[in-house]
Amino acid sequence: MRDLSKTIAAVALLALAAPAMAQAQPTAAAPKAAGGVTGDVRCLLTMVALGQQKERQQAAQLGVYYFAGRIAARAPGLDLRTAMHTEAAHLDGKALEAESRRCGPMITSSIQTVQTGLNSLRPAGPPPPAAGPAPAPLPPAALPH
Repeated sequence: MRDLSKTIAAVALLALAAPAMAQAQPTAAAPKAAGGVTGDVRCLLTMVALGQQKERQQAAQLGVYYFAGRIAARAPGLDLRTAMHTEAAHLDGKALEAESRRCGPMITSSIQTVQTGLNSLRPAGPPPPAAGPAPAPLPPAALPH
């Protein structure tokens, strides 16, 4: 059920952002070093745009969840729809490219931190022995009749 809710949320974000992204005209550039919630909204929209490319859909979906969580934590009462519309007006192709270079490393760093934490939960010592090859099947003559 949670996975379905997350999928619905991602589709809703895509539906809200896609028309604004498609109609975005080059305008006065938003601040180059957008940080805080504004930067996270820009990253979220960038992930939605990247998700339009089939080979990047899974990574982009992870990015949408990541930045949606950051936004919810930083600004619980934020009108996300309005914030997305405001920032989408500043995201042309060049800005999306720059944002993907800025936002991608944040996701990578977070994933590495989680992976390091998970690895620290493993017991110390040598890894358990790998399973050996499966035994060969018995020849038909050896099977009881």
